[in-house]
Order: sequence, then structure tokens, then C-alpha cells
Amino acid sequence: MTATVGVKSPGSMDVIVERKVTPPAQLWAYLGALLLAGEVYLVVKWVTGPYFAHVSTGPSVPPTWMKIAINSVEVVSVLGFLVWMYVFLVRPWRQSRQVTFMGQFSVALMLTSLYDPLSNYFQTWFTYNSYFVNRGNALSGIPGWVSYGRPGAMVAWPAILVPTAYPWLLGGLGLIGAWVMKKAAARWPRRSGLFLIAVCFVFMMVVDFLIEGMGALRLGFWAYSGGPFALNPSHFYKFPLNELFIAAAVFTAPASFIYFKNDHGQSIAERGLDRVDRRRRGVVQFLAVFAVTQMILLVFFHLPSAVVSMNQSAWPKDVQDRSYLTNHVCGAGTDRACPGPSIPASRPGSAYVSPSGGLVVPAHTSIPGLVPFK
Repeated sequence: MTATVGVKSPGSMDVIVERKVTPPAQLWAYLGALLLAGEVYLVVKWVTGPYFAHVSTGPSVPPTWMKIAINSVEVVSVLGFLVWMYVFLVRPWRQSRQVTFMGQFSVALMLTSLYDPLSNYFQTWFTYNSYFVNRGNALSGIPGWVSYGRPGAMVAWPAILVPTAYPWLLGGLGLIGAWVMKKAAARWPRRSGLFLIAVCFVFMMVVDFLIEGMGALRLGFWAYSGGPFALNPSHFYKFPLNELFIAAAVFTAPASFIYFKNDHGQSIAERGLDRVDRRRRGVVQFLAVFAVTQMILLVFFHLPSAVVSMNQSAWPKDVQDRSYLTNHVCGAGTDRACPGPSIPASRPGSAYVSPSGGLVVPAHTSIPGLVPFK
């Protein structure tokens, strides 16, 4: 939908030149429609293809306390998701027959959760505990995907935890961050929006350290095996310090998305929505919110994490000996050494280094002086 704006041509008092202006919300919606179509393609390709395969825990089994923690967090996440979606999606719809911004944002977050392993695009640097309910992940279908993986030996995306946790975790942190900025604005009314963002950013650094550094990593939910500059670098709960900044950014971005509104109460995704045909306004609003949500995760998490992963540190032996944390991409029970400064990352079909340090050359590869591996 476009809006018609009348402007006088230079040197004329009578002629009106009509110029069509596309509302920003409509532009975001075009991007959202493209991204949604791409996600549908990935899901269909995943579910109907060989990569829709369970990644087992392998030869090593998580300790009982870790199993209990994983089962518990899956249940809690589902319950939290149901409550959250009722409060922000179902109840407002029942009351006014309208889907609110937070309702649409919550659905967008749930859909965006599919891309949680995207920072492994170039090489695998973090994995999930394969004891979580999983069916591999859908991202091997992305054009140009580089990191190694095959059915049953790939990053095990938690199919219950991640999509149910994204709305209430990122949405909840977004609301908390918006509250922090509101309080900061009341305390320092003359400060700029950048100052409020900075206050929220520092707050989110503390939040991430508590959630991940002191919680999720120590419980074995996932492992930042290749993360550099880490606390506890020799343990499975190693915590790379760069994650503090990246996670704080990705937590602050939703808070800013929620907090900063124009005079019409519109977020950056909804600017100009009042100029869109009412019959299409709800669809345009959702697609626009979906596009901004995707961009938040891509720009503030996936891209910087992927860049950092290209210079990853050596995986701790404590991780390599736990097949439920390696997802069988390397380490114990596999024929591949885990990547690091002295071990090049492998990709599907490439030569790779074995755990014993030998170079394994696939049969289809011809390298002078090397005997192909049969």
C-alpha cells in the first residue's frame, strides 16, 4: 500500500505533483514476507529430508542430575510459553479481537528460534546437549552452509526448549529492559536515548552472566566449546567473555524495540502503519515485526558470533569426552578431531584431522603424495 503526497513543483504555485511514498511498515513487511517464505522452505526441506534425524547422546550418558535439569527446564519452558502466549496473544484477542504488538512479537520470536544455531554457519563452535528432545536442525539446508554435519551427527537443536523459550525469555527480558530504560529516563531525564541503551546494555551483561555463566552452562544445557577468552576454559561449562557483550546486545535490542516508540505509539516496524489499508494492516504489521525480529537476532547475535567462531579456541577435553555435548561432530566416538587453533575446521566432503592427529582424505579427493582414505 502506498500513500499519495502532494507537493508543489518548483517555480509553480498551481501545479501539484503527486508522489507515492511507501510506508516504512510496508517495506519491512516485504522483507518479512521474503524471510517467512525462506523459513517455510527450510522447514519443509528439513522435515522431508535426511537431516530430520535424532542426534543421540552417544557413548557417554549425562549424569542423573543433568537429566533431571534438562527434563525440568523443558517442562517449565512449555508451561511458561503457554502462560506467556495466553497473556500477550490469546487474552487480548478475546477482549478486542486484535493481536497486540507484544502478541505479534512473541509469535515472531518463536519462529525466529529456528535460526538459533545459525552462528555455526562457518564452523561449529557451540553445541546443545543432545539429551534434549531433538531432530537435528534445519539449517543445513541454508545455501552455502559450511560447517560439518550429517544425519545423526550435527548440532542438536532442542525442539521443545528453544521455540517455547524464545517468546518468554527474550520477550520477558525485552520488557524488563524497557522497564530499566524507563526508570533510567525518569532518574536522568536529560540523558539521550543512547545513554538509556547503554544502561540497559550493562544491566543485560549482568543478566547474561547469571543466566548462562552461573546457570545454563553449568547445568550442561549447551556448551560454548570453541569460544575464546573464556572463564573456566578447561571445563564443559566454559564461558567465553565475548558472549557477555553479544548476549547483552541481543537482549538490549528487543528492549529498545519495545521501549522506543514515536508519537503515535509505533515501534520502528510500525511506522506509517496508519497509512496502510485497514484490511491489510494486521498482516503488514506482523510481517514487519517479524522482519525486525529476524534482523535483531541476525545483526546482534548470529553475525558477530559467527565471525568470532572463525578464530575459536581449542575445545576442552572435558567437552570432547562428553558425546552428548559434541553432538558427534567431533571428539569421543567419532573419527574427527575437534577444531581449534592447531586443528582446521572440516566441512562436508573435505579432508579432516582424525583424533590421533592423522590426515584423513576422502576417496574422491586427489592430493599428490597422499593416499586416499578408503
